[in-house]
Amino acid sequence: MIPLREEILRRKHLLYVNHPDLSVDNVLYRLAATPDWPWLQYRAAVKKLGILQFGEPLKLGFKSTIQKIDILVLGSVARASRHGWGMLSDSGALENPLVVTLVADEQVLEPEFLPLDLLEPHDLPVDIIVTPTRIIRVAEKVPKPSFGVSSDLVTPEILHNFPCLKKFT
Repeated sequence: MIPLREEILRRKHLLYVNHPDLSVDNVLYRLAATPDWPWLQYRAAVKKLGILQFGEPLKLGFKSTIQKIDILVLGSVARASRHGWGMLSDSGALENPLVVTLVADEQVLEPEFLPLDLLEPHDLPVDIIVTPTRIIRVAEKVPKPSFGVSSDLVTPEILHNFPCLKKFT
């Protein structure tokens, strides 16, 4: 993910990135490169400490602080090559973005190993799966969830470990 994030900044696009430590209150940051950034600053900005140093913390749940996101890139544990779904709860700020995941070749499974009937209402289907050797455009379009965090799935233990979720429950 780091090389992709770097390239997004080098091309002067806005980059929204979650902080790796989801137990902090501000988990979403906006990064925007300035023309005077030296070459190595791009790499530093997309790492854990760089996100805090160069990123602008955003208030989740308020669309006014988050511009429209055209492409959402996320990591995945496994994806089915035909319908491509995974799990993500969003902040409600996404308006039908193109959803892309970066995975290893071994993480792309045949649909019979990850059937659509395992799909939960909060799972986020992807549109494109990128591996080191191929790009898979998911043919079977599955509707994306129309809501953010599923409060009925958030337990007291989860709230304790991820206090940022309190804003959504």
